[in-house]
Amino acid sequence: MEESDKNSRRRTPVEVYFLRYAFPCTYVKLARGEISESDYNELEKSAIEGFILSRPRLENIYKTAFFQIRNLAREMQKDIWDYEVIEEYFMRRHNEIINKGEGLYSIAPEKQKDLSRVKFGIVSEKKNDVLTVSFEDNTKRKVLNHLVPKAQAGDKVSVHYAHAVEIFSKH
Repeated sequence: MEESDKNSRRRTPVEVYFLRYAFPCTYVKLARGEISESDYNELEKSAIEGFILSRPRLENIYKTAFFQIRNLAREMQKDIWDYEVIEEYFMRRHNEIINKGEGLYSIAPEKQKDLSRVKFGIVSEKKNDVLTVSFEDNTKRKVLNHLVPKAQAGDKVSVHYAHAVEIFSKH
């Protein structure tokens, strides 16, 4: 990734950057009763609108992710809230954990694992709040654009579950 892209992304508060990647799988926490509907709505609003929730609260809600992030931060000799640590977790480590079948991924169906992976693709179509994203393996997925409302056809985006999360290059 080019340095200018990294600098541009780092203008987003690290708590918001984390939540934009973590939020797409938050509905699982809601379905399991781990969070309330009001918590879910607040997390969604924060991810979309970019307001900061407290670090202890995010660490408590996303305990499993922060267990992994803490280990990664030790390896990288950085703070758990360092941008590079959060970026490394979502850009690489998260998929490695899924691919190894760690934790709940040991029993997850392959389709859920595929949805859980952070992937990169090109927006091929935009209709209202839905983007069609084409991936290198010739698959396509329809995803919500709530986290990247300015995404357009031709943009390279990251995708997690049913959400486009970040724009990496504009068409």
